[in-house]
Order: sequence, then structure tokens, then C-alpha cells
Amino acid sequence: MTMTVDITPVTTADLPRLMELERASFGDPWSESAMAATLEIPVARAIAARSEGKIVGFVIAYLIPPEGEIADICVAPEARGRGIGCLLMRALMESCDCTQFYLEVRASNLPARRLYEKLGFQRIGLRKNYYDRPREDAVLMALSLPTATH
Repeated sequence: MTMTVDITPVTTADLPRLMELERASFGDPWSESAMAATLEIPVARAIAARSEGKIVGFVIAYLIPPEGEIADICVAPEARGRGIGCLLMRALMESCDCTQFYLEVRASNLPARRLYEKLGFQRIGLRKNYYDRPREDAVLMALSLPTATH
């Protein structure tokens, strides 16, 4: 089934839906206060994928050019496998002046790791016992984009 998706900025009014997706997706989700505080940080950028006006995914990153860190990415369970995560990541990376991106991902999250590898991220390290609920290692990944020549 085809899903039409628009990429838009996240606003504080979107917080309840972001938290709904966060809780449906992660055993150790961000707290609402942490999410709200992050949305207010000047170097944070959050964008959402909306289908028929409803958020079906989002990504939050800290952008301090030339570097960016992907802090959180989430796609609604019913919308997974449709390229929304890839669309969000590409939209984020194309909308900023960063040429180096970093992230960490649960070692067992193979769908996410495959997405990041498809985008060109490479494993650069491991953080032992980084995640809680359940306790698990984080795979550190990085992506270097070519610098624009003008």
C-alpha cells in the first residue's frame, strides 16, 4: 500500500504524538520532559513524516556544522518497511550544512542498522551495556559526506 508522506518541521504541539511513537517503538523511551527540552535546544532539528496530516515518523538531530548527531529516529510500527526512515534521514542530511554524521544504535536492531548502512554509515565502535531495558550494547556509526564545491 502506497503512503504519501510530507516532510515538515516538528513543533511543540507535536509532542504528544512524538511520545506516542517513542513509547510504541522503544523499551527505554525518552521521557516527555527530555523530548520537550530537546525540541527547544537551538542546535537541535526535528522533522516529521506526515501522512494524511498524522505523524508517522520523526528524526531528531543535533547539528553543529560540520558535524551532526542523530539523537532519535522513530517510525510508527504500522508504517515501517515503507522507506520512511530513509526519507527522514535523507531530508535531514540534505537540509543542513553537516558533512559528518554520527549515531548509535542497539546492536540487535538489524532493520535500523541496515538502513544506516544503506545510507553509507559505517561501524566505528561499540559502547558496552549502553542501553537499558533491555541492557544492550550500542553500535557507533559514522557517515562522511563529500564537501560541496562552489
